[in-house]
Amino acid sequence: MDLLDRLEKTQANPEPEKKFLVEEINIPQNLSSYEKKDIIQWYFEENWQLLRLRKQTKNWETIYFLTQKTERQDGYYDEKEIEISKQEFNNKWVLVHAILEKNRYLIPYTIWNYKYTIELDIFKWDKQWVIFAEVEFWDKKPQEHFITPEWFGREIPKVSNYKLAIAKSREEILVLLNS
Repeated sequence: MDLLDRLEKTQANPEPEKKFLVEEINIPQNLSSYEKKDIIQWYFEENWQLLRLRKQTKNWETIYFLTQKTERQDGYYDEKEIEISKQEFNNKWVLVHAILEKNRYLIPYTIWNYKYTIELDIFKWDKQWVIFAEVEFWDKKPQEHFITPEWFGREIPKVSNYKLAIAKSREEILVLLNS
């Protein structure tokens, strides 16, 4: 079965989320105590769909994914994702036209008996850092009760990681976030 057929047969998961800009000076000092993933994402188009290849390494184990994200009318995303083999990953490599690298730290956060995971993504462009904190919600109730930690900056508009991947500098990213 073709990868796109496998992806098409996968159940889409809604992804309600909020994303915040974080200044480097405000990130938690004890990052090394949190779970870390090194992530490289490659973007390509096939059959008029924007797709993402992801190589994720954690504790020396590497796994590969193929993902399709589509924005819904309510502002959330639907995400379809399948794990793929290294060979399937390598076969799609030739189609890639944008790359994004980040370190992701998974930071537990509890407020009002709701447990969240803050995904702190650290990107490096042109020798400068861009840092996002993202929180995904499993339904609307926890989203309504979410209180932003003090170290978060402003909430940023939904900007696709593809647009970030094709940005050439930190300044270009900040322009995207303010548009």
